[in-house]
Formats: sequence, structure tokens, C-alpha cells
Amino acid sequence: MKLLSEKMLLRNIQSELNSLKKIKVEETDNSLLDKKIKKAKAMAYLITVALQVLEADKYQSEIENLQREIEELKDEEKA
Repeated sequence: MKLLSEKMLLRNIQSELNSLKKIKVEETDNSLLDKKIKKAKAMAYLITVALQVLEADKYQSEIENLQREIEELKDEEKA
């Protein structure tokens, strides 16, 4: 399984946006345009969700570290 990073996700969406910018709307079939736009929207949604998961994981790690520090301080007080 490929690990996700914020930078990789942002690069992917930027790449998709760049490909959309290069499309010549007047010369492109409407069904192809619709498909590309739907793909870009789906990617943006998935990336948003993935970034939220990464952020939640980061906060979870910070909470666990704080809990450990609190326990260590409690142990020091008892000693």
C-alpha cells in the first residue's frame, strides 16, 4: 500500500488542474470535458477527505504524546 503525504496529494491535484488548463474547450468534445471535470471534482473531494484523515492522525499523535507527558509528570509527583 502506498503511503499518502500531503505534498503528494497536493501535487496530484495540481497536476490534474494543469491538465484541465491545457484543454482547448472550443476544440474538445463536451462529453470528454464533462468526464475530465467530474474526475477533477472527485479527486478534489478524495484529497480533501485524505487531508482530513492525515490531520486527524496528526492530532491523535499529539494527544497521545500529551497523555504520556501527563502520566510521566504524575509518576514524578508520586516519587
